[in-house]
Amino acid sequence: MPERRADATVNDALLLGTAESSAWEKATDATARQFPGQIKREDGKTLLHALATAVRTLPTPFTMLESGNLCGQSTVLLAEAKRHLCPRCRFVSLDPGHFRHHHKFAGHLPALRERYGANFSMQDCARLNVAGHGLSGEVEVIDAFGQEAPLTRPPIGFVFYDDGKVRVANAPQQAAFEPHLMGGAMLAFHDALDDTAPPCDQLEFMRELVSTQTYTHVIPPARCFSSAPGNVLGVDKRCAESMHLGTGVIQKELPTGSAGGAAGATLEAALVTASGKQLAWSAPVPLAS
Repeated sequence: MPERRADATVNDALLLGTAESSAWEKATDATARQFPGQIKREDGKTLLHALATAVRTLPTPFTMLESGNLCGQSTVLLAEAKRHLCPRCRFVSLDPGHFRHHHKFAGHLPALRERYGANFSMQDCARLNVAGHGLSGEVEVIDAFGQEAPLTRPPIGFVFYDDGKVRVANAPQQAAFEPHLMGGAMLAFHDALDDTAPPCDQLEFMRELVSTQTYTHVIPPARCFSSAPGNVLGVDKRCAESMHLGTGVIQKELPTGSAGGAAGATLEAALVTASGKQLAWSAPVPLAS
């Protein structure tokens, strides 16, 4: 049965800063750079603050899910952060692996086969990336679609959607996850707010979930949505200019009367600097209690 963290005296801002630094260093070191990766620094910040908010506000341990990992850059990022923030949390990363074989990544093969042998296959790249960072014990890497995740215990407190990025891919996964999601769980969607990314339905899927009145917008906050002409993906640029337009976050509503409703607001505040114009990766964050 999950329990709230007993280490109330832990300096959460310092802990998060350490986790951020260590996680980003591993996700971008020489071992990681051997493999294709598509996570920008600002995306990493959003992911880690969303995870930290979940750890600080939800009973732990909980299950972390990653749907879509390509060659494991975000997996390494999240696994290293988990090691610092919630060692007892369960982390499952799923990807059927089809996109790993795309011709755009063919340039990585010669060097990878030189290092790992002539029989190296891109299908193995995520596991090798994770293992190369000594994190195999922190995450279960499974070659499957998200809806095939082995969902038993503990319940889900964090999900990162990065596979398919269209409703036809997301909907069956969300249907499988929904009965296991904790109130207050954080759901992050890669490329949701990036108008330069290939066409995807991430933002629309976020809106669809929010329309059920069981989720709330966190990044961008609800006030940033506008249908005015010229707005990128229906988001007011002036409202959202202080945020990285890449990864979006929503939060599952807490049961009526539960504490912790400020978690989303705290995450939003953590991702905006005093200047309101850019993200500060290393800035400490006062996590919600």
